[in-house]
Amino acid sequence: MVRGVLIIILALIGIFVHPFPPGILDFIFRLLLFSGIIYFIYSNQKFSFKIPQVLSNNTEKIRTDNINDLKENFILADFLSNDDRIVDFIKDQFDLISGIIFPDHGFVFYKYSDEKVKLFHLKSYNEYLYEPAQEIFPVSGLLKILDDKDELIIENNLNNEKNLINYISDSEYSAASFLGFPVVIYSDQKLYYVFDSHNKENFNKDDRGLIEKIRNAVQVMLLTRLKAYSIYNNLKTNESLLSFCIELNGSKTIANAIDKLSKQISEEFEATRLTISTVRSNSNTAVIKKVIGQQNEFTENMEFPLDEGLTGWVISKNKPYIIEDLEKGDYFIPRYNKNEKSNYGFRSFLGIPVKFENKIFGAITLEHQITKKYGEKEKQKLQRYVDIFSSTFLRNY
Repeated sequence: MVRGVLIIILALIGIFVHPFPPGILDFIFRLLLFSGIIYFIYSNQKFSFKIPQVLSNNTEKIRTDNINDLKENFILADFLSNDDRIVDFIKDQFDLISGIIFPDHGFVFYKYSDEKVKLFHLKSYNEYLYEPAQEIFPVSGLLKILDDKDELIIENNLNNEKNLINYISDSEYSAASFLGFPVVIYSDQKLYYVFDSHNKENFNKDDRGLIEKIRNAVQVMLLTRLKAYSIYNNLKTNESLLSFCIELNGSKTIANAIDKLSKQISEEFEATRLTISTVRSNSNTAVIKKVIGQQNEFTENMEFPLDEGLTGWVISKNKPYIIEDLEKGDYFIPRYNKNEKSNYGFRSFLGIPVKFENKIFGAITLEHQITKKYGEKEKQKLQRYVDIFSSTFLRNY
């Protein structure tokens, strides 16, 4: 307010007050007034242009803020297959780097397992049109160094060391220069940008700073999109849970509620067989109440002891149980009783006890013919549906 009044006063003085005759003194007088007006107008503005520090500090902040929410259920391959925008961004930055360093080949890999990477994107430049015979490569050589150090690496004068460039098998091409860096989402979830050239001094270490900025821009973009992706998935999950609650509240009997629970789980989870079992009161046995999928000899209304198989173990121990491969090892694991001779092709097993507070009602089991079908992610998701069912219908049982 005071600043505005001073501006108006100075402007009026400049217009109406003329203490000096036209000439040099009058010019100096008006110049000073004009300078004062300019000062009061712009001294309240804050102009600054800074290159944003989107490097390690900001990136670490994003990772720290979101890591607990995202890491648990995050699979980089799934993320890349479901977000076209981030795929386009990854490829755009790849092309930007290629335009700076002029490689013969450029690759983008992602972490496929602890010991392997999978090819995500490839371009060949100049006369080198390389097409790999495979998509999955071991984490060895320079890829291993990238994975261990988590930093940009520039190597020239490689002297045809094939063991360092393990992702190229073309005998007619020999890489003499290498540039690569990982984009780290989590320690076990990474992208790798990799470039090579047959020239011995192809990559200039003076480009390191610019490439680091591009690397961190990719990292920030990935984490930002990942947060949005996680929020979207959480909304979908919550919407599904809400719909299930509404559906369950319309059930008039426990049998009707079990039907709705089994229907919901069969729609949400891929399983070769879904089984709901309940405990016989005052006994050490349980009975199969519902089966969806493969029936085999263990059908509805069949009783089984609680101390002879996987399902009984889940109930008697009151603990979830995951088996990645039922055929792994030298011994057979029965699902219901010790007289079983076959697992009917089932390889994966997930069992969750159904309970309310400390009272055990039974168990829900999922089985699949594919190994490693169920893990912590599926266990927690199934547990949410079981908890809703238990708190709604087992309170008075």
